[in-house]
Amino acid sequence: MITKANTSRYLLGNLINFIKNIIAIVSGNAIVAQEVKTFTDPLQAKHLQIDAAYAYQKDSPESKVIEASDVRRDAAFMGIKTVANGFLLHFDEAKQLAAKAILACIAKYGKNVQAQSDTTESTILDKLVADFETNPILIAALATLGITSWVAELKAANVEFNTNFLERNKKYTLKPKESASELKPQVIKAYEALMVQISSRNNIDTTGKYTPMVNELNALIAQYNNKVTTTEISGGNAAATPPKG
Repeated sequence: MITKANTSRYLLGNLINFIKNIIAIVSGNAIVAQEVKTFTDPLQAKHLQIDAAYAYQKDSPESKVIEASDVRRDAAFMGIKTVANGFLLHFDEAKQLAAKAILACIAKYGKNVQAQSDTTESTILDKLVADFETNPILIAALATLGITSWVAELKAANVEFNTNFLERNKKYTLKPKESASELKPQVIKAYEALMVQISSRNNIDTTGKYTPMVNELNALIAQYNNKVTTTEISGGNAAATPPKG
């Protein structure tokens, strides 16, 4: 049995490297590689496409500016969250309640906002800032903890990111026809088709020839699934991860 890979949650850079390793494992097993070639080849083609698109996005000057904006907004978001978490232990009950209100608002948007795709994160942060600016309870809570100015920084950083993101899109006249983010579902679909084929053949095989490869695939999948879990536990360091997709 092949372990399920949480591919939809992998950051683009991690997904691209993951697929590269998957192809290497399957193609490198001479005993069974030819039997699943009709499924490995489409995955290889999709991998080449997404790798080229990702390299274009990552290395363009506009992407460097966007990455800096992304780091800025992630820092503001994590700053608010970290400060609020710290006040949960404050001796003043009013400050504890303020911290709980802020964290409850953040929690409704998910555990790892900054690891979402660029556009998804932008939408979430817009809604979060709107909550902070319009909800009387949250306005008071932010003032109680003295972090109102941090909300202004988060808003400005997200606006800056969105402006830079749209500007890059205008300049993408020579970009690949599809962005890396748009190609991600196609790559995942091709990967899953290959895994289904390998699992089916492994289930009916009586010689055990698929077992070494399945074990190797499972070890790799466990490693990448663990990366997702580790990122979520740590809160995700935007500066240390590739651009999101």
